[in-house]
Formats: sequence, structure tokens, C-alpha cells
Amino acid sequence: HLELGYLTTHPLPSSFNGFPKLHHLVLAFIQFSRKYILPGLMAKCPKLVTLKLDCCYRMGHIVIDVPNLETLFISSVLLYDNIDSIAFRDVRNVKSIEVRLCNSLEKSSTIDAFNNLANSRHLQCTKFGDVYFKVN
Repeated sequence: HLELGYLTTHPLPSSFNGFPKLHHLVLAFIQFSRKYILPGLMAKCPKLVTLKLDCCYRMGHIVIDVPNLETLFISSVLLYDNIDSIAFRDVRNVKSIEVRLCNSLEKSSTIDAFNNLANSRHLQCTKFGDVYFKVN
């Protein structure tokens, strides 16, 4: 389990091997120095089960491509350039997704690739904004 908060990231060094055994990652109030850091970090955590991105800045294009992921939480902060888009690629084991985008970003941000959510064998609940979608 790893929780990081209130810091600024720098580009990952080429020697960074990631966290191959990490199951739970919580990033809160992280300012990404480059918009491509987050996908690179997720790719280096192949056993990730829980991912929480809480009020992080400059996340850019978020591509969720983590086959073991079960729980995903993403929230954004008003007035910051956070999320350009969210795409779900390999989310076959996801059970719960919650995405909270503030109103000013919700209209400019896009959430795409919903068809890949249908490939999840375990999806039980999704929440986008203030609306829940329950899967029976």
C-alpha cells in the first residue's frame, strides 16, 4: 500500500522499475510536472488493485489499462488544468469506478471507451459526477 500527497512529480528516470508488487496506490494533491507521467507510472504497477487519484493536477489524458484493477476513484480540482480525457482500455476486473469532475472541467473533459467497461466481468457500480449507475 502506497499513499503519496502534496508533492510535485518529475519525469520518471529510465532506470525506474516501478512497483511490481504494489496493490493499492493513493495519490492526493500531486502536481504532475508532465502530463505523460501518470500512464508511465500505472504501467509500472502491473498488480494494482486499487487506484485513487484525488485532486491531482495536470493528469492530462488518463488511460486506464490495468487488468487487475478492481477499484478506481478519480476526482479533480476546480480551476486547474487536470484531466483532458479518460479512456478505459483493459479494465476486465474492475468492480467499482467513481469519477468526480468539477463542473467547469466536466464539459471540456471527455470520458471515452465506455464499451470497454462492458468487458469487465465484475463491474457492480459506477459513479460519474453525482449520478450512480448500478449493474445488476
